[in-house]
Amino acid sequence: MFRNHLSDIAAYFSAYAVRFSEDESILEIINPFDNENIKIEYVPEDEWTPYILYFSFQHWHLNDEENIIEIIRDIIDGKLLSIEFFKGDQRCFGGDVEAQDLQELSYEALENCFGDFPISIINMADSFKVRGWKADTNFDAVFDVGSHGEIVIKIL
Repeated sequence: MFRNHLSDIAAYFSAYAVRFSEDESILEIINPFDNENIKIEYVPEDEWTPYILYFSFQHWHLNDEENIIEIIRDIIDGKLLSIEFFKGDQRCFGGDVEAQDLQELSYEALENCFGDFPISIINMADSFKVRGWKADTNFDAVFDVGSHGEIVIKIL
């Protein structure tokens, strides 16, 4: 039924195994690395952003296939990662982050990427998780206090 809206995306990623939901409203691109899959849902009732792209903790509301393909390509190429912040076991907030922004991982770098909040990350979260298409980009981390009182990141 909705397959027409997702078939061009499926064709673009034909190098990967794909599957459609029974009602054909969801396309899933299967991750060959046994990591998390990418899903695209078509929601015709949403006239402004009828596509929802899911990867790991994140989702994007989108309105055109070109943008969807660009984001998926960035995920598969390892340029775009999912990041989620936690307070204990509770999810607080998250988003996507460019892999290059995590090369020099520091609390200050995270504040630069996610500093749009009126309070600091450390006041909202005590840990975070990063997920990518390939498992070697995945890691969990906690915030700690360094020997000079600065906030440091410890990879678990």
